[in-house]
Amino acid sequence: MAEIGTYTVSILLKAQENISNAVRKAVDSLNQLRDESNRLGSSIKEVGKISLGVISGFIGFNIFSQVSSWVRESVNAFSVFEAESLRLASLSREAGQSIEGLAAGLRVVASAAARELAVSGKEAVTALGNLVKAGLSGREAALALKDAIMLAKIENVDFATASANLVQVMAQFGVAGSEAKRVVDALVNASRLGIGSANDFAQGLANVGATARAMGMSLEETTSWLIVLERRFGSAQEAGTHLNRFLLELYEIAGKLGVPIHDLDGSLRSTTKVMLDVVNIVKMGGMSFDELQEKLKGVDIRALKALFTFTQMNESIAELAEEVSRSGSAWETYMRYLETTEGKMARLKAEND
Repeated sequence: MAEIGTYTVSILLKAQENISNAVRKAVDSLNQLRDESNRLGSSIKEVGKISLGVISGFIGFNIFSQVSSWVRESVNAFSVFEAESLRLASLSREAGQSIEGLAAGLRVVASAAARELAVSGKEAVTALGNLVKAGLSGREAALALKDAIMLAKIENVDFATASANLVQVMAQFGVAGSEAKRVVDALVNASRLGIGSANDFAQGLANVGATARAMGMSLEETTSWLIVLERRFGSAQEAGTHLNRFLLELYEIAGKLGVPIHDLDGSLRSTTKVMLDVVNIVKMGGMSFDELQEKLKGVDIRALKALFTFTQMNESIAELAEEVSRSGSAWETYMRYLETTEGKMARLKAEND
């Protein structure tokens, strides 16, 4: 109840300020009208007084009507905000956790994100809800909130889509909510380096992420190989499907080409090193696709297509991985968005909300 009281007082103070400014402007306008009326002479003095009174009445009514409407809308917005935070708290609380306490915490997080990223409180709590629906706990959702909002706004997609993509990639690569920024940066960097959007790359990673992680690959490594294929296939989703098939058959391919998959001490070599060796052997052999297909008989056609495509690349996987790992890209992109006309309008709307 204390929060509602504080909020209401804040609203009333703002309303009082708006009323004072509006009335001050109205008085100035009326004084100008009065001066003009005096110059018209005594013949229309009485009419001028009547007109002045009518105008004052209309202006005063309009000011107070608008302020009253604004106050009602603001209080209603907070009511929705509070109700949604309670609903989320009840859905995401952990054993022994107070619903009211968690709801208050979620409201603080949503309000802070809203102010920093120029979105309304309602939008922030909606994004929070989408993260919970996508599978995060309340705590993890709170940690990932700002990153989900940035991804949605940068990509111009709804919060549900951005949250689902973010959470899916996080889950596939075992990324905690506190590291959600790393995922969003990787997706934004991939969009800059490739053809498609960050949303496209999230969907492409969805097709290969589980396999890549099982083979010890990092998010950044996987994304780098995905970019190479996406640049040539024109589709991150198709690239993800082919990369997944290639990884599933990598050890069979390596065996047929004589590439070792174990180090001298018997431990598995890194997947990227095995991939690079396989690609180099095929490249140095100068094999056509038909010759490669004959050499690797029984290997899935999608894996062969991915391998043959890799032999044509002139990119450095290490350099790509470094670019994909660049931190702060999403924040820089979002700051540029806020400087656009759309971003400035969003900031103004958020301040009013």
